[in-house]
Parts: sequence; C-alpha cells; structure tokens
Amino acid sequence: MNQQMKLKIKRIFTENIGLKIIAFVGSVFLWLLVVNVDDPTQTKNFTVAVSVTNEDVLESQGKYYTIPRGNNTVTFKVTAKRSVMEKIADGDFVAVADMNYLEEDSRIPVSISYRGNSNNVTISAKKLYLYIEVGTNSSKSFDIQIETTGEMPEGYAISEKSVNSETVAVNGPSEVIKQINRVVAYVDTTGMTSDFEKNCSLHFLDVNGKEIDYSGLSLDKTTVKCSIKILASKKVPLTFKTSGNLPQGLAFESVTFDPASVTIMGDSSAVNGVSSIEISGSILELSKITETTTQTVDVTGYLPSNVKIATGTTSQVQMTIKVSGNMSTTINVPASNITINNIPAGYTADIVDNTISVALTGDPDTIKTLVSSGVTGTIDAGGLQEGTSSVYVNWNLGDSVVAEKVKVDIVIKPA
Repeated sequence: MNQQMKLKIKRIFTENIGLKIIAFVGSVFLWLLVVNVDDPTQTKNFTVAVSVTNEDVLESQGKYYTIPRGNNTVTFKVTAKRSVMEKIADGDFVAVADMNYLEEDSRIPVSISYRGNSNNVTISAKKLYLYIEVGTNSSKSFDIQIETTGEMPEGYAISEKSVNSETVAVNGPSEVIKQINRVVAYVDTTGMTSDFEKNCSLHFLDVNGKEIDYSGLSLDKTTVKCSIKILASKKVPLTFKTSGNLPQGLAFESVTFDPASVTIMGDSSAVNGVSSIEISGSILELSKITETTTQTVDVTGYLPSNVKIATGTTSQVQMTIKVSGNMSTTINVPASNITINNIPAGYTADIVDNTISVALTGDPDTIKTLVSSGVTGTIDAGGLQEGTSSVYVNWNLGDSVVAEKVKVDIVIKPA
C-alpha cells in the first residue's frame, strides 16, 4: 500500500473524531431503544400447586398434617422479556415446601424454581408459605361385627356368623378415630339356604350409625372373609303342664304366653320332629300360687337337645297364671304396726312379742295390697289391770279379707 493510500485511511478515522463518537453512542442508544420498544419487560402472576417433601419428619413425631381445601397452591410474580414470557406457563415452575422448615406447626416456607433458563426470568422475592393443619396420630383396634341384610327364605335361619379375623387395627388422626363407634361387615343373605363364605368390606360407623370416611386412616385390613352357617327353622307354639293343687279357695283359670310361640332351628329332621314346646315343672307348681302372677320364662331350658332358639329371635316369654276366688295365706305383722288404745291413766302398755302371725283369707289382689303396704291393727286396753293380759287384735283389713282371731300378750305397768 503506497503512502498516499495510508494517509487517506488515517484521515477517515481521525478527522472529526468527536462527531464520530457521538454518532456511535447515538446508534447504540437507538438500538437499545428499538429493542426495548419491540421486546419490553413484563411482570405476570403464576399459580402452582405445592409439593411437600420430608413428610416423615411429622410421622416420626406421631403427627399428621392436612392441607385445608383450596390452600395447596401459591401465587407469585415473575418478570421477563415479552418474548420469554410468551413461552412461560404455570407448569414451568416447581413449588416445594420442605417439612424440615415447618414453623409453629402451621406453615412451611415455599421455594419456587424455574425449569428453564433462570437467567431469563426473575421470580418475586416475596416470602411464600404453605399453610397446614397439624394433628396427633393414634392407634386403636376394633372388634369386627357381622350384620346380615336381606330376607332369608321361609324355613331357614342363620345359626352362626364368624369372620376369619375378629379385629381391625386402625392408625391415623385421633380426631377421626375418636368418632368410630363400631366396625361392621355386612353380609347379604337373600335367598341363601345353605352355609356360605363371602369377602366383605369393612364399614366404620359413628355412634349414630352414620358411616365415617376412613380414607385418611391406615388399616391392617379393609376386607374380611365372613362365614355364615344356615339351619332349618320353624315357629312352634308354647303349651303348658301344671302340677299340684291350688290353695283352698282359689280356682285355676288359665296359663297364657306372650309371645305365644318361639322360632327354633336345627337339622331339618330335628326341627320337623318338634310340634310344640311344653313348659312344665316347678315353675307351674300350683301349690305355690296364691294369686294371678306373671313372670319371665326362658324357653331354652325346655327345648329338645337337638334344636335351639333361632338366631335373632327371643327365648324370653311372659307367662301369666290366672286364678280366681279367695286365697289363704299367713303373714307376720310387726308389733309396731299395732296400736294400743284406752291405756289406763298413769300406766304404759307394751306388746310382749315383736311379731304377730295371722292367717288371712280373701281376695288375692286385696291381700297383696295389704301385705305390700303393711297390715295394721288395734288393741283395746280399757279395763285392764296392771300386769300381763291376753287380748284380741282388731285387724284393719277391709270387707274382702278376713283374719283369724289372734290374741297377744301385753304388759301394763306404771308409767
């Protein structure tokens, strides 16, 4: 290159150097202006579901946590160029709450990270929290009860119900476990006439029989195998056989049962061989009857050995022995129930014996009332002299009961 060309090139770069620098700076500013007008910075809200890590921190303390409904997300601000922002979605962010940093058993700080190039976005520095509710776990075992549903065919009855595991172990929130009153396995026996087994799910019920949601509980089993044994059954009437004689003055009327029949079960041949159940023996010994009486009888003791009372029915019946006429009975009356009248002035009078035996005859109901309320009587001491005297008692019995004449010894002495 000749000298003239070198001078020309030098002149290009050195002449008017100030103007050229100004022009360069202006062009850079203009470029930045164009870029920012064309691709400006934007700020936008994003909402992301929070995932919890290190949950075993609470579990090791015998605690659990729940997230109130609708509170498992956080919303935060993100700033980026428009060209970048247009490509960002909620799913591009990860929100994590580490249980190691639980505060006051109620909130966990949440960290937000961007899946893409973090240099292109700025996440708001505002502190975010996941709010939780912490409770105590407990464990308890419950007996499993079997309940049958549906209609058994006529002539059949369930004789036994059993499960292959009698208890279920439950672990979880104490507040939920406290609500459990009983655990039930339901078995539908509709149309069944022979023994069978069935897998049954468990149902957790509160004290009102309402089913409890156990999805938050840990169970050692959710189903059990239920075994049902079925026998032939039949309803048979109750009959009676009395022994002995009623006390004098009473007449036998009837013996009735409520209910008048019971349902038995057993092998079909045994059940078919029973036409009635007879109640007899000491319970129907008439010599002990003094009035119309009603008592509870357990029929079980009167069944043949090869049958039994059907499951779900009662073996207890009310037996009424009805009698009429007058009855006779002897009772002991305390001396304190007898009043001594007309005691001579200046004297006292006392009955020698503590109790007086008296025979009563009359209406059974009236005698029963007199005995329960206490029989009373009076003695007339008028005209008696100092010392011991035997006098008759006048009994307060009414018109429908009479008493034998009874004398008692009384002692009269100076006061």
